[in-house]
Formats: sequence, structure tokens, C-alpha cells
Amino acid sequence: RAMAITAIAASVVAVLSTTPIVWHHFGELSPAGVLATPLAALLITPLLLFGWLDILLSPLLGAAPFHGLCAHLTDALILLLTFFDGLPGTPTQLPLRPQWLIFLACVSTLLAFRGRARRRLLTCLASITWLALLLPRDTEPKTLEVHALDVGHGTCVVFRAPGSRAWIFDAGSRDRSHLTSAALFPLLRSWGNPPVVLVCSHTDSDHARAFPRTASRYPPELWIGAIPRGHHLTCAHLDVKTGALHLRDGPLQLELHRGIDQPGNEGSRTLVIRYQSKRVVLSGDAEGDGLDLMLQRGELAGPTDLLLVPHHGSDSPWIGALLAALTPAEVWVSCGSAPALGPEFDRRLLRWKSTHEYGPLSW
Repeated sequence: RAMAITAIAASVVAVLSTTPIVWHHFGELSPAGVLATPLAALLITPLLLFGWLDILLSPLLGAAPFHGLCAHLTDALILLLTFFDGLPGTPTQLPLRPQWLIFLACVSTLLAFRGRARRRLLTCLASITWLALLLPRDTEPKTLEVHALDVGHGTCVVFRAPGSRAWIFDAGSRDRSHLTSAALFPLLRSWGNPPVVLVCSHTDSDHARAFPRTASRYPPELWIGAIPRGHHLTCAHLDVKTGALHLRDGPLQLELHRGIDQPGNEGSRTLVIRYQSKRVVLSGDAEGDGLDLMLQRGELAGPTDLLLVPHHGSDSPWIGALLAALTPAEVWVSCGSAPALGPEFDRRLLRWKSTHEYGPLSW
């Protein structure tokens, strides 16, 4: 019993000592690790012992005498860690907080455990700092806000409104592998880790590559549109074959449009967002027949405050018709190089920005 208490205490100290770094850099923590670490040590210790004996004795004996035992210990370790990894809150997403406050909370907690003379004062300090860290803060937006993340060749647009969930339209990149940890998760943390809805226009890697990791860290309440290959949904799913699907989330009115029921670019979805008098259109990659059919049906017509153009700003025979139907006040291009349509936007005297030139865009 004393050994078990000592092992758990040592694990708590290890967790508290590393929390300032883990919280600041990764934004997540696994409370189950307090128990997982000492239990895993019961398997890792003999595994290391017999593994080294195998390495040392096999040249002398011509065989590995402890190979079977090491295999069983490895399997048991994997099962143990898999069990803990499946527990709720593993990992737990943490809100964005000042690193000095995290450090103060952890140090005061460690000192409160260690010393007796000022334990009451240190316990009070630790409690106050942990409350300051963990109590939710009001991160409600004052109006509709839309952010296009700088993902290189790809698309990831995040938006929300007062009283709505956080919506993620596409989450992919062809040339940047740290989309979630470097851009998407920090933004969600600054919003207080709200419930999310995922919208996938189509399953190409530059639009859907980061969805599985995003869904594992922020389990969505609703999934809309395409489902990446091999991903198993654990929430409600909505999609449309062709035509329009109308949705509502608090004050947000949304329409999911699709021209053709087929995989690939032309079967990708377009999302229309309405908030009060504001209208935003987020395009997937449909720039040919799929876009033409949406325009013919009049689904995208109407004055638009913000347009994310299709297919990263590549040239399209239907771009003129799209701009005429929407008359956008501002145009965005999510791209990793200068968009082909840039000169055309300039010729039309349109106000436009690209993530290639400006980095992350906010509206």
C-alpha cells in the first residue's frame, strides 16, 4: 500500500512539474496519466530488464531466452495504454491561459504538499490560481466572425456568431503538416474550446487531411458533408446529393449547396452563411460543371459580403458568372502561391486578399 501511494505521489509530482510546458505548448492534458504512469512502470521495468538480458545472452546462447516473455509484456503494456487512452477526457483540451499563471498554480500546489509551516497559505494560493485557470471566461463573439487559416495549398475556414457553435469548413493542406497544432487548435482554445460542427466540402487531402485529428481532439456535435475515407463517425451526419440543405444554429442560417453527386472537385459542397444582414459564401473546389449547375439553379444568387472563391483561385470559365451572381464586397483566396485569378480581380477592381500574401485572414 505504501509503495502504491508513493508511486501515485511521484506521478502527481511529475505531472505538476511538466504541466506548465504541456499546457502552454500542447493545450491539452490527460488526467488519467496520473494512474497510467505507475501502472505502466510495473510492466516497463521487467520489460527493460529481460529485454537487456535477451540482448546480452542471445549471442552466447544462440537464442533469445526471454523473447516470449518480452512479447507478452509488450502486449500487456499496449493493452493497458489503449485502455487509458479510451477513457473520457484523454486528452482534455485546456483553455488558453498565461504561462506564468499555470506555473504559479503548479509550484504553489507542489509546495503545499511538501511543507507544513505555510501549508494553509500555499493551499489558499494554489486554490485561487487553479480557479483562475479553470473557471470559464466569456469568449462570446459580438458579431459574426470568420477566419481563414494560413494552410498553404489547402482550405480551413472557422467561423462563429453570438449563441452559435464553432463551425469548421474544411481542414486540410497539401504542404503543411501542422495545421491543427499550429493554427486551428490555438484558435479554438482562444475561444474557450467551444462545441464544434465540422463541414467537409470533399475528401481531397488539401480540404480534409486534418479532419480525423480534429475530430479526435474536438468530438463534433454534428458532421456535415463528405466523410474522409476510413473515418468512423460518432455523431449525427447530414449531407445533400444535389440541391440545397437548409440548417440553423442559433442566429446563424446556413445552406449547403451541391451541384453534382460525384466524388472529387465538381462534387464538392458550397456553404452559404447568413447572419442578420450579412452573407458569406464559402466555396469548395467546384469550378466547372458542378459550379455551373449551382448557378443555373440560382442557388448562389444574391449580394454577398464575403466570398471564398473556388479551387484556391484557379482560372475557371464560370468565375465571371459567379462574381456576377454574388457581387461580393470582398473576395478571399486560400492558396499556397499567387492565385491565377489575381489579375482578373484587379481588372474588376474587386477588394481581395489571399492567405499566400497576407497569411491568416479575419473578417
